[in-house]
Amino acid sequence: VELDDVAKRRWDLEGKISKMYLENRISASQANNLRGRMDLIATQEAGMRSDGNLDLKEGRILYGEFDKIGSDLDHQAK
Repeated sequence: VELDDVAKRRWDLEGKISKMYLENRISASQANNLRGRMDLIATQEAGMRSDGNLDLKEGRILYGEFDKIGSDLDHQAK
């Protein structure tokens, strides 16, 4: 199964959160907060995909949300 770009971005970001937590670069509460935000994006994505398609505009919206989390993750690192 080939992952689409949005799924790959989500997977990479989730891995980065886990890695930074395991390296003690972010706290458990920071990791949980970021994962909670990822869950909200997943819900948003599910709604966008409900018609069986994720168009370019929807993909950009999701990428923007992932970018915010990635930026926050970089700024929270100890």
